[in-house]
Amino acid sequence: MIEIENIQEIGAGTAIVGLLIAFMLYNKINKIEISNPIVADITQQIQNGAMAFLNAEYRYLAIFIAVGFLQLCMSIRIPDGRQQ
Repeated sequence: MIEIENIQEIGAGTAIVGLLIAFMLYNKINKIEISNPIVADITQQIQNGAMAFLNAEYRYLAIFIAVGFLQLCMSIRIPDGRQQ
């Protein structure tokens, strides 16, 4: 049975295993050499399109985060230390 006290260790262990698997897969994919020039060109076009998409997504995400941050800042009341 999983104890509630061990939940942080389980989460950290799972995260480390996930990062290790991601690193291994990244290295495996990067070792593949493409010798066909047509396939290399298609691969480059896909990579360029993916980066353009990610840049657009990051732009929208930055705007969303900025708007959310401003809303949170405006909704927080900071006590001024004066007594009523």
